[in-house]
Amino acid sequence: MKGVVNKGIQEWVEESFFASATRSISGAVPPRFEFEELPTGRLHMRYHCHSDRKLCALLRGLILGIGDLFQQLAQVDDIARTDRGHSHCIKEIAFP
Repeated sequence: MKGVVNKGIQEWVEESFFASATRSISGAVPPRFEFEELPTGRLHMRYHCHSDRKLCALLRGLILGIGDLFQQLAQVDDIARTDRGHSHCIKEIAFP
């Protein structure tokens, strides 16, 4: 089940949310995401943004909201954050 939820989240983030959010903004470039499912069933989500807004903190709410969408409780841990000096964000996500 975890793999199915992780795959659903990946597809929703990449194909639905950011594609539709940037479609109406002229010249907008959606952020790039990379996903890695760990042997533990947890998911690493890497977020590479093209702006200087440093929105890593916003991702926590987005991930928790996606968990609600899939009717799954989500745990989110910060591995790296741009507002803390890292070049990109990494969130570790679990669905206990």
